[in-house]
Amino acid sequence: MTLRALSCIIIAAAAISCTNTGNQAPVPRKVAYPRVELYDSTYVNVTGLPVMFAVNSSTGVKINEKSAGTYWINIDYFRYGATVRLTLQMLPKQEIAAAIANRMERAMLDTGGYPTELTELTSPSGVASTIMLTPSATVTPLHFIATDSATFVLSGAVQFKSTDIEANTPAVNAIHADLLHAAKTITPRP
Repeated sequence: MTLRALSCIIIAAAAISCTNTGNQAPVPRKVAYPRVELYDSTYVNVTGLPVMFAVNSSTGVKINEKSAGTYWINIDYFRYGATVRLTLQMLPKQEIAAAIANRMERAMLDTGGYPTELTELTSPSGVASTIMLTPSATVTPLHFIATDSATFVLSGAVQFKSTDIEANTPAVNAIHADLLHAAKTITPRP
């Protein structure tokens, strides 16, 4: 076979493989994630607690007083399949540092050693908050700790039903924004 004949065969094969008969239907990707319709950024204050803060108005809030001065607060993001699980502890000033250290240790264990972004801020009422975002964490990608350093510690994590990190990402970002808003509005009740 001559070089010229071989070249013609290669060109013919390439031309045939590039033809489009119009019969090819688009093939969807193996995994497709439907877009989550995010909640509007509208907020209401949580009532019935010795501490006030704002939550997304589209969520469901359940408060359970576990014991005197200790409250469990669940903020359900039904559409996202997520719940913000908070514990509010009314504590004497001398016990606050130990409670914060305990909650920080728990949060660090939950992150599984993945890179974590920390956001620290202080509300106008003087409440210091830390929000931890760990995008690679499957179940609890967000943690929250707030205190006035005198009377309370509010801490918790966001728990997702699904462990699909990519599918949860828009909801994680939306809840992170809501936690930032909560941190800016938190104040002890007089």
